[in-house]
Amino acid sequence: MSLRWKRKRLNAEIILLPLALVVMSMVLINSDWLTRWDDEFYDWQIRNWTRPAAADIVIVAIDEQSLLELGRWPWPRSIHARLVDELTAANAKVIGLDLMFSEPDLNDPGSDARLATALRDSNRVILPLAYGQIGGIGLAETVPQQELVAAAAGLGHVDLPLDGDGVNRGVFLKAGLGTPYWSFFALAMLEWAEPDRGQIVQVSKHKRNNFLYAWEGEQWFLTPYSGPPGHYQQVSYSDVLDGKPSGEFFRDKFVLVGVTAAGLGSSIATPVSAFSQPMSGVEINANVLDALRQGLMLQHFHPLLTMLITGLLVLLAILSYFYLRPRTALLCGGMMLLMTIVISALLLRVTHHWFPPSAALLVLVLSYPLWSWRRIETATHALFLEQERATVTLQSIADAVITTDSKHRVEYLNPVAEAMLGYTASEARGMQFDRVFRVVDEDSRAPLKFPIYECTNGNQPLILSESNLLVSSNGHEYNVHALATPIRDRRNHVTGIAITFSDVSERRRMTQQMHYQATHDALTQLPNRMLLHGLLEHSIERANRSGLSLAILFLDLDDFKKVNDGLGHTAGDLLLVKVVERVKACARKNDTFARLGGDEFIVLLEDLADEETVVLVARKILKVLEAPFQIQEREFVISASTGISFYPKDGNTPEILLQNADTAMYRAKESGRNNFQFYRNDMNTQVVKRISMEQNLRRALEEGELELYYQLQIATENKRLSGLECLLRWQQPGDAPISPREFIPLAEETGLIIPIGEWVIQTACKHARQWFDLDLPLPRVSINLSPRQFMQSGLTDMVNRALTETNLDSTYLGVEITESTIMKDIDSAVAILNVLKSMGVHLSIDDFGTGYSSLSYLKQFPVDQLKIDQSFVRNITTEPDDAAISQAIIAMAHSMKLSVIAEGVETQEQADFLIAKGCNEMQGYYFGRPIPFREMTTLLETTAIA
Repeated sequence: MSLRWKRKRLNAEIILLPLALVVMSMVLINSDWLTRWDDEFYDWQIRNWTRPAAADIVIVAIDEQSLLELGRWPWPRSIHARLVDELTAANAKVIGLDLMFSEPDLNDPGSDARLATALRDSNRVILPLAYGQIGGIGLAETVPQQELVAAAAGLGHVDLPLDGDGVNRGVFLKAGLGTPYWSFFALAMLEWAEPDRGQIVQVSKHKRNNFLYAWEGEQWFLTPYSGPPGHYQQVSYSDVLDGKPSGEFFRDKFVLVGVTAAGLGSSIATPVSAFSQPMSGVEINANVLDALRQGLMLQHFHPLLTMLITGLLVLLAILSYFYLRPRTALLCGGMMLLMTIVISALLLRVTHHWFPPSAALLVLVLSYPLWSWRRIETATHALFLEQERATVTLQSIADAVITTDSKHRVEYLNPVAEAMLGYTASEARGMQFDRVFRVVDEDSRAPLKFPIYECTNGNQPLILSESNLLVSSNGHEYNVHALATPIRDRRNHVTGIAITFSDVSERRRMTQQMHYQATHDALTQLPNRMLLHGLLEHSIERANRSGLSLAILFLDLDDFKKVNDGLGHTAGDLLLVKVVERVKACARKNDTFARLGGDEFIVLLEDLADEETVVLVARKILKVLEAPFQIQEREFVISASTGISFYPKDGNTPEILLQNADTAMYRAKESGRNNFQFYRNDMNTQVVKRISMEQNLRRALEEGELELYYQLQIATENKRLSGLECLLRWQQPGDAPISPREFIPLAEETGLIIPIGEWVIQTACKHARQWFDLDLPLPRVSINLSPRQFMQSGLTDMVNRALTETNLDSTYLGVEITESTIMKDIDSAVAILNVLKSMGVHLSIDDFGTGYSSLSYLKQFPVDQLKIDQSFVRNITTEPDDAAISQAIIAMAHSMKLSVIAEGVETQEQADFLIAKGCNEMQGYYFGRPIPFREMTTLLETTAIA
């Protein structure tokens, strides 16, 4: 076929197909083929367009209750007269008595006159009329008796036409024999009660012949039913006669009286009730009356407008197919279907006109496949190409693939599957899947079956656990990740299974290794805190089942920090490994040994019948740690402080047991270390006290409860003031002072010493500057630096900043550091001291002689002074050893051109001894106790400086 011919055919399709579809829609609109579907759409919209029932429309129902109380139907006309009197007395606006009185009451001849009198007195009652077949030769109107017609306020026809499916969807507002003269019953009520609103249809009055005429209707009106049967408020006929509800209830209301009892057979199917729940004629009149009062007069669209809207929708859809891609066009077609229904609903609710959508919907549904058949042909070809491409893809992907039929016989293996299973595709074809895909348990090596039957029966994907092993025909084993998925045909029937799998042996090994690393300590290979928590939970569950106890031993190595600080972390790690080896050797086989972190360990003892076993284990651990450890050609003696808690006596959760064991461990440290302590309830009191002190200390720094005191330092040469030592004091409001021996170690441990130390330096420099500005004799002010404060980064910057901000000369500032502090990291300490020395700060080694033997390192430190510890000075006149040590320190310092100051001087004898041995300065209670800033200011005013 030539390109020109193809183009002509395409142009013809573009022109003819839209035209044919539009013509089809016109034909459908002008036929009755889709009437049923249009009725269904209309009914659906009416059912979903519910409205509140009008409060001033009431139905007086001739219901089952009324029939039971008033007797068999029909009732005497006198009963109806009573009802009219009751409603008239209640000032009802208008009464629609939807009951036919075309024949006289033969059982009670006087009751017709009684009813006529009631109608005449009321002058607001509308009676119904209808039409019927007369002798098979024509129609005749069925009207009430003449005397009732003369007494009534008006008549209205009650013709309720039914559509082909037996459903009433509307009424003629005017109808009659020959000429539409009578108003519909509800309209007649409205015309009488509200004449201005009731003049909806104007039909000229003229004389008619009531016989042999066709029943004519005018002004068709689609009833917008506001709700299902029972929607409008109803009152039982018998209740009204009994005075219930009160007459005030009917004041100024439209009252319709009619039959609602199912047994009297006057119910009709409506869009809101269908055949399952028909609606009585009086309720239909209530719906019509409500709609007329609200102006909801639903009408059919003019046929020309219906065809125009349908044609536009069809053309719009076809244009979208022409300009859009197939998937987008299909989506647009679906939106057009939805839009057709939406347009129909909007037109009904907004313009009150009914647009039947079935013709447009049917043509829209047909338009896409008619327009897209060539695309479908192309898609079929593309599907074939896609199948070929899928086959090539399966041959080249990295995962192994097996497909089976519905009986689990192998149909296909890709090359990767052939390599892993040890079968070729031709060898495996037709074999049962279990013979080709052999799986064993990784631990027990027991054969397993991959349960693809569950996949077939359950229609769900199935995943094989990676802990199982796939064994190939040549004996190779793999951890595999396998996924089985049902293969379904177009009817959704399972026709086979597709199994994809890949070798995850290396990944599983790495996962297991990562899990081990996440749950075990890298240095000691012991369970870490996370794994310990899980083990504790399982142990508690096991203890609950067995009725036995378990114990937690919380081990913390004593003075381990000295090894880390003195020899470095490598030596510390070696020591931890050796400690673990020893403790493991003395623990029981079933005991759990874990590392919490640092130098903290946990031993978990299970299945305990008494506490004696725990005591034996704790003593064995302390015993094995007594022997020295050889680390980097040096010997270390290490001990452990151990806290012990029991389940369930000391706690019922892992967290509480660990916390209480930790508390007991701290008590062991306080008791001299190298011992074990059982947890007691009163220990928590001390922990709470410690936590409270920490919180109070934080508050003290913020609220200014800390204060600096100063102690005199006296030159021995002339007995004049040579310096002041700055001492920190804490006085809580209303409480006794807290000793520095209590809160300084706590501050050091919690890190609060850093901000407190900075505050001390700033405040001391500030005080010194104030004394300088007052022209007082300003001595050197010495500040003690704690180990943590000395080793913090930025110490020198902080000191320089304090001097700069207070404009204080650095020669007036002194820093005291304990020798144990600078020995922790000699290189770093020397670097820090050199910077401070270059700034002009006076440097002193505090508590000299009480720590490491630092004589060989002393020459490296750029210090100005050594301070003899008060522990030597206290007994310097009574203990020859203390006197000899003090004399040696003085001699050594002088030989290195360093000055010496002794602290803790309390007697004349101690002062005389130190002066005799050449000590340069002294301080202590003998010269004065520490005093606060204001008192020291007063004292400096009368003090001479050396």
